[in-house]
Amino acid sequence: MLEIVCRNHFFILVEGEATGRLLRYDPPTKTIHVVLDGLAFPNGIQLFEDQSFLLLTETTNYRLMKLWLEGPKTGTVELVADLPGFTDNVRINDKGQFWVAIDCCRTPAQYVLTHNPWMRIIYFQDSQGVAMKIVSEVRKVKGKQWIGTMAHNHIATLPYPYELCIN
Repeated sequence: MLEIVCRNHFFILVEGEATGRLLRYDPPTKTIHVVLDGLAFPNGIQLFEDQSFLLLTETTNYRLMKLWLEGPKTGTVELVADLPGFTDNVRINDKGQFWVAIDCCRTPAQYVLTHNPWMRIIYFQDSQGVAMKIVSEVRKVKGKQWIGTMAHNHIATLPYPYELCIN
């Protein structure tokens, strides 16, 4: 049985999750093989015309990579480009050139998260113990800390000063 798990792509990006895989399906045996794992939001793949390699993008890591399928480098992965923003798909044109879509440019906040992975798992908890993921706004008003997030449909309040809970 094939299990498909869907998560919000925004959370995958911010949390730096690297559970993506590149799979190969073998039609005669009807089996699936893991070719690469530990990928950070793989989001585009393109086979070269002679099938000697394929290119794939990793959105979270802003990179374009090459997986060799034939020749002396078979099975090895090379970094082709470290790109200026979140990569999306990669496609080949009629001249054998590759085009990579870039969704948006890097920001200072993304740079901090990319270079400090431990920060990606920090959560604030409200007074009921509900984890506040992806805090987008914090403001002190009348002795309380108000916390807004894009991940929940409510605002948390904490007495000020408060203790940070790290899960």
